[in-house]
Amino acid sequence: MTPDQQIIDLISGNLNAKQKDEILKVISQDPALQEEYEKIKNAWALSSSPTFTDIKKRDESFQKLVAIIHKRKRIKLIQTLKYAAILILFFALGYVASQQLESLMLTESYKTNELTEIYVPKGEQAEITLADNTKVILNSDTKLTFPVKFNKKQRFVSISGEAYFDVSKSKIPFIVNSSYGNIRVLGTSFNIRAYGDMEYQTTLVEGKVIFTNKALETILKPGEQLTVTTKNQANVKKVNTTAASSWTLGVISFENEPLMDVVKKLERHFNITISLDKTLAPIRFTGKVVDESIDEVMLLIDKTKPIKYTYDKNKKNLTIMNHT
Repeated sequence: MTPDQQIIDLISGNLNAKQKDEILKVISQDPALQEEYEKIKNAWALSSSPTFTDIKKRDESFQKLVAIIHKRKRIKLIQTLKYAAILILFFALGYVASQQLESLMLTESYKTNELTEIYVPKGEQAEITLADNTKVILNSDTKLTFPVKFNKKQRFVSISGEAYFDVSKSKIPFIVNSSYGNIRVLGTSFNIRAYGDMEYQTTLVEGKVIFTNKALETILKPGEQLTVTTKNQANVKKVNTTAASSWTLGVISFENEPLMDVVKKLERHFNITISLDKTLAPIRFTGKVVDESIDEVMLLIDKTKPIKYTYDKNKKNLTIMNHT
């Protein structure tokens, strides 16, 4: 039995305790297999709706999704939008989208007090529709936790990473929680970046949002971006909202950003590891990455900044050094 099939049997509950322990041990020792495990676990969560009482059909759909994941890592959908393979079934099979993820049947690792957790690995993106018809586009290396069904008092979700929310209008407040604080809205479109290794940002496209934490309360207007530093200092400024959410169109934009932040975006986008000379970290860079490879991106940076670099394609390790 192949490792992939063992993972499928593990997630679908077809292994005994001894077999589960054995495959989990193998997964824990193999980074590539860990990544595969996350993909298949997401696929199972997204393809397991209780509204499909025919277990055979459900399992067949799951197998189709796994096959698609193996065949194509990224797909071009709806004009220029690019999402991860786990999104394909929203459009190709349709049933997950039509049910709006109201009642996912999840494995033990995904179900806690009727909360659903989805993680999008580095190098991928995904789109989901929540129970209230709110649309969420998830960037790479992002985890979203949300209830199977919202209550009548609030629509509460938690995020670690980056996402674009198009919140459906309702009198029930929609709250996005992160380690930095809460965003509270009624119906609006905004981008939120809440990675643990970068400054927090919320960019409002339309509507109105209120950011709160223990020390701050800030109201944003359309076209404004809130940045919260690691020292919990807030700054609001007018920005190009298109640039802030350009990643949803497959474009990474850098506007006078320090190279250390550029590196973090590139790591997540290309699913690689980058070592950066600390003396280069403060250097500012402006540019865009559309369909370029990491080699092409580095050649561009090399022409404009005092750097030199080496890239090991097999290990997916990039080292950026000071050229001076």
